[in-house]
Amino acid sequence: MLANRIGLGLAVLGATAIMAAACLVRIVDGAWILIAASIGIGASALWVSRGNHRGADLPVALCILASVPVLAGAALQHGSVSLLPHAIAALGLAISLAGSLLLTRRPAAGGRFTDPPTPPEFRSIYSTDASCPRCRRPIEAPARTCGYCGFAMNRYRRR
Repeated sequence: MLANRIGLGLAVLGATAIMAAACLVRIVDGAWILIAASIGIGASALWVSRGNHRGADLPVALCILASVPVLAGAALQHGSVSLLPHAIAALGLAISLAGSLLLTRRPAAGGRFTDPPTPPEFRSIYSTDASCPRCRRPIEAPARTCGYCGFAMNRYRRR
């Protein structure tokens, strides 16, 4: 759980640095690539951190794809143009990649959450029919959100 939060924090920090680099470049010169990469990396990292482990490779792939234009742009720079935006974007991509790699850690047992068995004295707290539709863990009936994955139960129950 801690690695998930650290990974999300690093990915968002890196995406923020990429967006800051985009502010230093004109749209015509490729700032739109940095903006799209920043939004894509941040959004996909948030999506993976919310329990969607099947797409855990998406933020890593976006970091690698976004590094190609950044490195190519730095290599093709003319003498009068500053390398500062490229350096900031490369640093942001490195930080985002480190955070995205932390997010690729999957739950134990092939993608299923495994918990120790519930002691018999606590089994009466949970009703057998109240379980989260996303992670299938037992939850208390009046709960608004799942305590394990954050699924909004009140939206689900209204339908």
